[in-house]
Amino acid sequence: MDKQIDLQDISKVYGIKVPVKVLQDIHLSFQEGEYTAIIGQSGSGKSTLLNIISTLDRPSGGSIKVEGKDLTTLSDNDLAKFRSETMGFIFQFHYLLPEFNALENVLIPHWLAHGKPSADTVDLARELIDRVGVSDRIYNKSTDLSGGQQQRIAIARALINRPRIILADEPTGSLDSKTTVEVNKLLREINEEFSTTFIVVTHDRHIAAECDRVVELVDGRVERDYLTKGVEIEEKWQDLCPDYCYRARGIL
Repeated sequence: MDKQIDLQDISKVYGIKVPVKVLQDIHLSFQEGEYTAIIGQSGSGKSTLLNIISTLDRPSGGSIKVEGKDLTTLSDNDLAKFRSETMGFIFQFHYLLPEFNALENVLIPHWLAHGKPSADTVDLARELIDRVGVSDRIYNKSTDLSGGQQQRIAIARALINRPRIILADEPTGSLDSKTTVEVNKLLREINEEFSTTFIVVTHDRHIAAECDRVVELVDGRVERDYLTKGVEIEEKWQDLCPDYCYRARGIL
């Protein structure tokens, strides 16, 4: 199967007088439709790696190809165009504009990339809002939505340009446990329904255990990269979060 995303020898260094290596020797590839979690302790380089994959940041060295195109050779304008046509983004905080209602917020990426939306695009936005379960709040301002509803609208917004790749940075990090489960289930449903590639940075190893593949970073390097698809959930938990399993059995 062709690699949809291919990173070769990626490094990232910040600073000149006192350089800090955030990423080094990263070799990773992602297949179309794959649902991958990137995990690691704070400072391990998770978000930096996601920013490089998303073209929001450039690597200090190495190459990144998405759908066969070498992104390290593109200008900032070409990168922005490629990003808007190919990728959708979900962040820990929804970043909805408070002066706009839910429908308008979902349409913003289309406005930025293509101008005034057509009637068909508005219909698509309505369908997406219905798909994420917030159709009864379509004309509510974002300030009149709960945290979970705001994040659902942010997910619909990420889908409006029909991206082939979704990049999510701690998408459930600011949600309560019940809403976290609901939002994670929604993301998986979208992945399976549209064969959209998901790369999710998360500190929550229970979320990682629901993914098909886990990449673990330690000090800016890939420590482990393993498939979890088809593995029984208890086995995943034992591997990814053993303390949870011990507590569940009354050992801790």
